[in-house]
Amino acid sequence: KNRTKLTWMVVGQAFCCGFFG
Repeated sequence: KNRTKLTWMVVGQAFCCGFFG
């Protein structure tokens, strides 16, 4: 399945938002 990239994107976005937000 090709869901790893999407998951990484979501996780990265949430991490960035939580870290820099």
